[in-house]
Amino acid sequence: MKNLVWSGDRVTGVVFGDGNGRDIVATARFVVDASGHQSKMAQQVGDRLYSQLYRNIAIYGYLVNGKRLPEPDSGNVLFEAFDDGWLWYIPLDDTLTSVGAVLPKERTGIKENQGNLAGTLQDYIAACPIISEYLAGAQPARETPYGEIRMRQEFSYCHSHFWKPGILLVGDAACFVDVLLSSGVHLATYGALLAARSINTALRGEIDEAVCLHEFELRYRLEYSRFYQLLSGLYDMGKKRPTYHAWLRKWLRDTNAFSLEPKKQNVDRLIREKRPLPKNLSSVEFLRQMNRKMLLTAAITHMEQVESLPAIEGNLVPSPDRLHWLD
Repeated sequence: MKNLVWSGDRVTGVVFGDGNGRDIVATARFVVDASGHQSKMAQQVGDRLYSQLYRNIAIYGYLVNGKRLPEPDSGNVLFEAFDDGWLWYIPLDDTLTSVGAVLPKERTGIKENQGNLAGTLQDYIAACPIISEYLAGAQPARETPYGEIRMRQEFSYCHSHFWKPGILLVGDAACFVDVLLSSGVHLATYGALLAARSINTALRGEIDEAVCLHEFELRYRLEYSRFYQLLSGLYDMGKKRPTYHAWLRKWLRDTNAFSLEPKKQNVDRLIREKRPLPKNLSSVEFLRQMNRKMLLTAAITHMEQVESLPAIEGNLVPSPDRLHWLD
């Protein structure tokens, strides 16, 4: 995809290349940008805000024939910490495994050593006895696109808006928290479900489009907020295992602990502009500001300082077949 097609303030299609050097225009009622963290279109929907706290570097690659955890946990992920950071070990199928090291951005020598990322990753694997054992009989993947060692920097971010009329952002095009807990997979699939449900409902014409798309962003952004908060607590290193368990129980109990009242100034502005009033707008605006505050906070947050999430409820409910919203 090369660009978006606009008609006034609405996206009405995309421009893409046909492989022979020609540009083709495809029109659509809705465009969903699921093109990942390198999306060229997301910046036309909102500003990308990077986390000022989780400014990490990830070096990762793929190996085949690595060991698996004993059943019934053979498909589960494995994490191991070392002095500078931590390593992930994620089974993708019976033989393919994603392995990556996460380090602080301030870690010296990483950028200067980009020509030997494979060696750098291997050094961090060697620092993790359990994962080294699991990879003792593994070989680097060769099949495209898995046969390359990659590096990503400052990968924790969120866009200021997830939609504009005619276009929705899902997956890494919209937001990403961290590789810990595989939150990106969950957020991408959950965002796609919400987008499909909202688009289906808008196309039926039974509920106002803005209401449907605010419901999409409300639920998607709330899920992002949950993972970001959870990450804040889990990255409070040095605690004993019982402390993490106790904090998780408290966080699960206390989050969504109060109701959110509508922000009257947002409603007044829409009335002045003679625009429709999505019933869930105040909640979306609250979460946008909350996400912005979280991302721009650079101070280290200890698990005891993590704020509880408010009880934010959408105004729509899924239909019995889960394919559209009901008012």
